[in-house]
Amino acid sequence: MKKIILITLGVMLLASIGYCGGVTDVNNANKGDILVATGENHGKNTRGEWTDSSFLKGEAGQDGLNGLDGQDGLNGTNGADGSNGIDGVDGNDGKQGVQGVKGDTGANGVQGIQGVAGVNGSDGVNGVDGIDGIDGSDANVTHRYTDGSENKITDYGYNDYYSENAFKNNLINEGYSKVFDGKPSGLDVVEVGYMGLRSNPNNYDADYVLREEYEKYSSQYQDIRIKNNTGDIIDNTTLINKVNKKQTKRNKKQDKKINKNITNINKNKKAITKETKQRKRADKVLQKNINKEEKARIKSDKKLQKNINKEENARIKGDKRLRRNINKVDNKHTVINERQDSQINNNTSNINNNSQRIDDTNNRVSELEETQYRIDAEVQIKDTRNWRFSAFINNDIRHGRVDAVGVKVTYKLGKDYAVKRMDALERKIDTYIELKEQENIMIVPTENGLRINTNF
Repeated sequence: MKKIILITLGVMLLASIGYCGGVTDVNNANKGDILVATGENHGKNTRGEWTDSSFLKGEAGQDGLNGLDGQDGLNGTNGADGSNGIDGVDGNDGKQGVQGVKGDTGANGVQGIQGVAGVNGSDGVNGVDGIDGIDGSDANVTHRYTDGSENKITDYGYNDYYSENAFKNNLINEGYSKVFDGKPSGLDVVEVGYMGLRSNPNNYDADYVLREEYEKYSSQYQDIRIKNNTGDIIDNTTLINKVNKKQTKRNKKQDKKINKNITNINKNKKAITKETKQRKRADKVLQKNINKEEKARIKSDKKLQKNINKEENARIKGDKRLRRNINKVDNKHTVINERQDSQINNNTSNINNNSQRIDDTNNRVSELEETQYRIDAEVQIKDTRNWRFSAFINNDIRHGRVDAVGVKVTYKLGKDYAVKRMDALERKIDTYIELKEQENIMIVPTENGLRINTNF
């Protein structure tokens, strides 16, 4: 037993010696980088990669509390008002539409209830200023011809003057289908007229329109139209009351919403007041700290200036002492310089030798980083039920060298598959021997084991 223990310790010692290896980097390192294993292990050699150490930093901490808001800046001055744009050109007059059929007079509608006042809308964007209009022609037109063409509107007669043109345009806008310069025969017409004949405001010019259109469109006939339509007005009190009830319910709902909004506004006012007080207190603390910092800065500046003056005086004394030492330089310094030159030459020679050694080391490192072509051999020394001893050698064919030589010691925690099969076979053989002793039992071998035939 002692012999086995000594052999085991010796084998483990040799295995540890044979397994000694190194670390190979796969890239060049920068300042501050760290070496991280790549996970590639080649026998005794482990590969690593130089990497920026910033990835070792922990996750960012939570954001700190927001600082106090700074004081509001001063409002900027108002900009200068822009110049007004040029007036736009007047558009062409539209064509007169076809006279529609006269409709029946409709009954007056029910008077609507006054609606709830709407919320004021936001101000609209100012419109773009128009371009300047074209200058008008002189108003002193006294003939129905202009540039050889007649000034006539179809169904509305001649327009001898601008005042008459304006009067007839108004009649067109009110809805009259025809205007006559003189009283026609056989038609029921009403005289209408205007002041300003021949550009004289005291001259009256008479024109004529159809009576049925006059009664329909004229403001003079409005009272008669109203009186004729009063009979069609009905009592809508019931409908009005029904609408009032619906409106009252809506008003109550709106009042609840308004009261709720008022409550929220009051809460916001309290919160704003509280925040304002806190801000004022914080401003006082901040101002106090600023004053304290200002005093400390002034004190530090005085102390710094005092140290600067002290350092300046010390520098002046040092310069004087240095000048005296320089003046004392003699031949001894020359000997020292020659000695230093010799040492520098020796150091230069040593640096060159070190450079050669470094180049040799780089070449060897490059060989280690190359892919290896290996032939590994292993010889089994002894194999027991729980232990296995073997010797091994690792050959690097590419570089023509032996990487490692050693002894492997294996402890078996579980049984090999072959051992399990042998144990099962021994149990079957034992069973066969026991049964063979009985005359009435026959053991028949099969592909998978043994079969027992029994005769009774």
